[in-house]
Amino acid sequence: MNPICIVEDESSIASTVQSILKDEGYPAIAFPDAESFWQKLDTLEPSLVLLDVWLPGLDGMELLKRLQARSPRSRSS
Repeated sequence: MNPICIVEDESSIASTVQSILKDEGYPAIAFPDAESFWQKLDTLEPSLVLLDVWLPGLDGMELLKRLQARSPRSRSS
């Protein structure tokens, strides 16, 4: 099963979401910023990305645009 990736700069939120997902049996990986997630994307192939909008550096909306350009069939909600 491919992981669910959490891109969230507030560590307490990221940790809570990651713990809940793992408790429910889902593999989950948290990233503190968009750049660190983007660098690992090729090796991860996530099934889902939970993305904060306001991130330091590369913000969530710009990352979403990059993800959609990379995978045009992806959806955002």
